[in-house]
Amino acid sequence: MMSNSRQVIAVAMSGGVDSTIAAYLLRKQGHDVIGIFMKNWDITDETGICSSDKDITDFFHSCSHLGIRHKEVNFVKDYWHQVFSPFINEYAQGTTPNPDITCNKIIKFNALRRYCRENLGTNNLATGHYAQLSTSSHGHVKLMQATDQLKDQTYFLANVDRTSLKNTIFPIGNLLKSDVKQLALQIGLKKIATKKESMGVCFIGKRNFKRFINQYIENQKYDVHTIDGQYLGKHSNIFLTTIGERARIGGMSERWYVVSKDSNRKVVTLAPGINHPALYSCNFCVRNANWISHNAELQISSMKELICDLRIRHLAPLAPCKVKLQLSGFLEVTTQQPLFAVTPGQFAVFYSQNECLGGGQVVLSDKS
Repeated sequence: MMSNSRQVIAVAMSGGVDSTIAAYLLRKQGHDVIGIFMKNWDITDETGICSSDKDITDFFHSCSHLGIRHKEVNFVKDYWHQVFSPFINEYAQGTTPNPDITCNKIIKFNALRRYCRENLGTNNLATGHYAQLSTSSHGHVKLMQATDQLKDQTYFLANVDRTSLKNTIFPIGNLLKSDVKQLALQIGLKKIATKKESMGVCFIGKRNFKRFINQYIENQKYDVHTIDGQYLGKHSNIFLTTIGERARIGGMSERWYVVSKDSNRKVVTLAPGINHPALYSCNFCVRNANWISHNAELQISSMKELICDLRIRHLAPLAPCKVKLQLSGFLEVTTQQPLFAVTPGQFAVFYSQNECLGGGQVVLSDKS
């Protein structure tokens, strides 16, 4: 996505092996690499330990070992107001948003890029994402899945503006995770190569999700009904559950799962067994679609229809579908096979062969 001549390239580094090797590969190619550590979260966990303190120590260690310049950038305020607060508000309204997708769009590929342009004089940004970029014959950017299909992260990049991808580099997108770790060992970064991967929502880390969210959302009692109309009473331990999640209510002999949540009426509906038809859907809508693929956007706007694949969760199997553009501007999605737990707020991402076309937020109808 850029010329082979020596360039100034900012690399978003987390202190982990993926972004470290991304920086190493660019440095090896002769570029002037600047490591950037983004501080997005400012609260310690229950043990009083702030994981970002460990990460920034590893970041400094990696940059020193690679012989590259480094900067620390504070985006705590931006993250709180533009990522975390909207996430909490949507969750309180009964939807299940994905803050990592929002963070990529607003912080990493917007605020960070702006910082690099204004303070470092470069538009070139690299990250340690497992994804690849190519250019069409007409010069349009294409977001492609990573070589390592088990680590592919295009799902989390599907809401990034395609103009932000034009000066972006994903140096490890053509490598397997095992290759990345082996490279780190070869260049003497055993500490980074053997570091445990960060999992889950970025600002929660290893903490219990519901216990964490309970600090920000007031506990609420919901009326609980079964799919056949039986009333099970009011319960306060169910308001944070999402569609498809098991409902843990005392005294119930069989397993029940959440079919729907109405945050306005404070009602949750349950179905018995994970294979109950009410938990599966072939039809839903998508709003605020972001098209990375120029061709896909052109086709949906002109033909009002697109045949492709989709996934509604990271690394879920790709599902064939038909996408239709509605007069409301929403996309109506119909899948060939029913999908489990299609949940309002989560992200639906569209694919064609190996290309990530873009995506949007799931709603159950175009009136949402």
